[in-house]
Amino acid sequence: HRRSGNAQALKMASVTLREMARGGIHDQLGGGFHRYSTDGQWLVPHFEKMLLDNALLVHTLANAYQAVQNPELKAAAHSTVRYINSVLFQPNIPAWSGSQDADEEYYALPTAEERARRTPPRVDTRAYVDWNGRASAAMIAAGRVFNEPEWTSRGVQILRAIIHKCLDAERGLAHLYDDRPQLFGLAHDTISVGVACLDAFEAAGDRSWLELSSSLAQSLIASHTAA
Repeated sequence: HRRSGNAQALKMASVTLREMARGGIHDQLGGGFHRYSTDGQWLVPHFEKMLLDNALLVHTLANAYQAVQNPELKAAAHSTVRYINSVLFQPNIPAWSGSQDADEEYYALPTAEERARRTPPRVDTRAYVDWNGRASAAMIAAGRVFNEPEWTSRGVQILRAIIHKCLDAERGLAHLYDDRPQLFGLAHDTISVGVACLDAFEAAGDRSWLELSSSLAQSLIASHTAA
């Protein structure tokens, strides 16, 4: 829609997001979105929650809200950010965890009080660099759209921490952080973090983010271009 001005494309996207926000795939009590729906009406989800899915949805909801100003999309974005920054946030790194397990019985409980009496689903505390890069970009962008500067600050904070802990001068970026950085040199980690650096530059105007994004792009070309 941004490129073409196609009103039908905008309607398709915004209606889809609205129905997702209203449906069972959106955790109406705890916030955030489950991994996928098992039916065509967004009602019956597979109950796992993934950082990547929720990060992409925050970004998409923010973009859609800019275009249509639907308060349901704003509310869904806020509930998803609250979920990411509470359940998935690891302040000791700091970074966001990768996922939370599916637990049909837990999510079927109809009230927050009932859930509070039950052990919540396990969180996979491994921090994936690619997903944290995408989530940082989403937080920075959504913070600007919804005038929530603390979201932007959190995105920049985690982006900085991931780079500090996972970027090696010789091996590039690690794929995940699990007590230590592991599995270096994958393209999608570098791409996601590089793009997030551009978002951080746009938000803060600090040229060091622009320079880091350029450096990551150059290292990616050098390491992944076929001879």
